[in-house]
Amino acid sequence: MTSRQPAQIILFGDSITQQSFREGGWGARLACQYSRRADVINRGFSGYNTAWALFTLSDVFRSNTPTPALITILYGPNDACDPKVDARQYVPVDKFKENLGKIITHIRQTYHQPRILLLSPPPVEHSQRLEWQRKRYKDEATGLLERTLTLASMYAKAVDQVGKEHNVPSVNLCQLMTSMGDIKPFFWDGLHLTSEGNKVVFEAVVKAIDANFPEIAVKLDPVTGSEGNSATDCKALPKQFPWHDEIDSKNPAQSFHKTVFETSNKSIHAAVGLIASQTPTSYLSGGLLFVT
Repeated sequence: MTSRQPAQIILFGDSITQQSFREGGWGARLACQYSRRADVINRGFSGYNTAWALFTLSDVFRSNTPTPALITILYGPNDACDPKVDARQYVPVDKFKENLGKIITHIRQTYHQPRILLLSPPPVEHSQRLEWQRKRYKDEATGLLERTLTLASMYAKAVDQVGKEHNVPSVNLCQLMTSMGDIKPFFWDGLHLTSEGNKVVFEAVVKAIDANFPEIAVKLDPVTGSEGNSATDCKALPKQFPWHDEIDSKNPAQSFHKTVFETSNKSIHAAVGLIASQTPTSYLSGGLLFVT
């Protein structure tokens, strides 16, 4: 009996991604959603802009590794700094768009038909940002906003434009969050996400997966909402080993053999059903298993 290794989901971005594995983080929630189906890999680099991100591409996305089931890209909060206040991280919006295009191109040259999801920068809450500045810098606080809602919105729209130009789905987090009313509950310093803000991002990512990549969407147990029992399903990402409620306590070996066989067949059917958009190689790298 040969089991499969779970597929990978790579989260690529700045501190919004790096911090997403904290308690209640959107990355941690995604890892829970895909437990035993895909390993969620955090490749967030706090403080980075897209210009600096370009130097990481060959290490983050390696040509000798399987095609990930999904790659999310979230950059912009640092690129969108006001150059009059913080020129160090600032990247002009046109250059920002060019850099995002380079990231997408590199990923597509590295993997065969990868699933990519663009996420825009979230909004900025001004009063919280200034309060954080006063607490951190005290008497040296300038009282000037190095990031603003106007700039965040501009770069968020740029992400949408890049998505359309490269045929990549995008989620405008800035627009989404501001449409929900008071954004203060979403941030702890006007920029970085609270658990509530992370929940909004997680739900937006799941919704985008459902809409654009339904074959890797996890269908939860309709009764309990659990992601970890036999009532769940995911067409292209079968589970690793049987769920506990599928194991015959009197003959566990048979349960494991049966699950591996069924999982293999399910993966094959998923690959055949999606052959127009994916090749067997991509499904092998996404987690197809063989019974030997």
